[in-house]
Amino acid sequence: MRKIIAVVGLLLVAATASAISQGPGGRIYMTERIEDEFGDYYISLKSYEVDANWDVVGADAPMDHGLILDNSDGYRGQKDNVGISPEIETGAGAAVGAQIIMGAHYNNDPVSDLGETMDVLRITTATDSHSVQVLGTGRAGAGIGAGWYSAGNIIGNTEQGVMALPDPSGAFMDAGHYYVDGHDYHHQYSVVTDTNSDGDCTDNDEDYLAGSRNGNIAQQDTEISNGKLFIASTYSGNPAGFLPDDASDEAKAVAEQNTVLVRTRNPDGSLNDLTPFIWEDPALTAFGENGIRPCGNALAADLIDGHDAVYMTSQSQSWIGDPWQPEINDLMLFIDLNNDGDAMDDGEQTAIYSPSTEPNQWNDPDDTGWTDLELIEGDDTTFLMVTIPGGHWLMGQRIMVLELLDNGDYAGSFKFVVVDMVDAEVLNEIEFDANAGGDDIPGDATGEGKVDGADLALWQQNYDPLGTDPTNDWGKGDWNGDGKVDGADLALWQQNYDPLGAGVGAVPEPATLLLLGTGVLGALGYVRRRRLS
Repeated sequence: MRKIIAVVGLLLVAATASAISQGPGGRIYMTERIEDEFGDYYISLKSYEVDANWDVVGADAPMDHGLILDNSDGYRGQKDNVGISPEIETGAGAAVGAQIIMGAHYNNDPVSDLGETMDVLRITTATDSHSVQVLGTGRAGAGIGAGWYSAGNIIGNTEQGVMALPDPSGAFMDAGHYYVDGHDYHHQYSVVTDTNSDGDCTDNDEDYLAGSRNGNIAQQDTEISNGKLFIASTYSGNPAGFLPDDASDEAKAVAEQNTVLVRTRNPDGSLNDLTPFIWEDPALTAFGENGIRPCGNALAADLIDGHDAVYMTSQSQSWIGDPWQPEINDLMLFIDLNNDGDAMDDGEQTAIYSPSTEPNQWNDPDDTGWTDLELIEGDDTTFLMVTIPGGHWLMGQRIMVLELLDNGDYAGSFKFVVVDMVDAEVLNEIEFDANAGGDDIPGDATGEGKVDGADLALWQQNYDPLGTDPTNDWGKGDWNGDGKVDGADLALWQQNYDPLGAGVGAVPEPATLLLLGTGVLGALGYVRRRRLS
């Protein structure tokens, strides 16, 4: 969790910058859409190893892990109908071996009356190859029968689904649970798991643990942060009824809203309805002729000084005539400073990077748009990795890293990591598998590379199961990033207990276990006494 130093205004930056700080190093995984000589489309997985200086290690060409999806049958040519968003479930750093969860649309049987369903895949990467474990083969709304949805009765499906999301932190979902969607005529969002141990987490009613239906919502990108799910979406429908009462009249008049939606989970595992966190508002003309106009293809979510924050692009200027100069898409930071559930109040939006240094004039040929965003935590610095088309998508793709300040703003330093990938027809998504540092070991609050009694003492000292302290962070014992210091963090300390820093887990000694037990009882007793007082 980062701290806000100051809220800054509109910043227009040209493609010049000072040297960027060192990062953690790691491996960039990329999904890429490819068309073969017969006009068939495929999805491949490739990767680059990157060192601490953000330089590619070894050959300039990426490692090719092979084809993941064959979309030649029934392909529609749209990202939201392909479902290839990769999410790392278990990392391996710069070495191969990461496990990646993907939703694979148009890749399976049976085919329903309404269309095809989505597989839930676990991809394990290897040198120049990969292996696939099918976690779920999906099911469609048709075939469940008439009345498959009725008021208060959600029967989940993965009809034309695009999203299969894990939560390694455990803050939003339990281990082995995946957040999926299906959208035949309405969007179904569900948490699934293999309840009956038949090898498929999507094939029967019992697998769908929680969910809801939302009409006219087209998911584009998803992130879990602070125990919440953020969804970049388009066509949210009925904005006058969907947006909060204090939204502007101009925003409520937009027929089809581009938004970022947020969903929270209740203690019993049920999911709350999606609510708008960011929305299109033509009245905010300080950010360009279009006001705030979110571009729903990419987002990155974070927690900054106890406030939910989202990075996203906004189309500040529409198409300006020259076909080689598309609309201006500014990179923006939205922070919910008053913690009211959205980031659209005055002072909660900041344009931190723009491909224009003059009003209404695109003049940066390196930065014309942003197709994916990925936050990367270094030892002392946070970075934002972005994929961008190099002037035009036919000119290839590039990957750039921006250095961020503690308040989330752009620090003025960036570096192109990968340039001129002209063979990439569409670089849809990236994931960065960072090398683990000392403070990346869950349970190591002190950052000294060990998980021991000193870390437990900090957890006990800052015990806060309700998350009342907005400054809860890694150093205070919030190792899963949900804003609380509680039993879930304690479980991570136990799991990674390593007093010698040898890199292997050890069983806590009896004296430590006794301290652990008395510490938990003491913390719980303190909470009880505070409530009774």
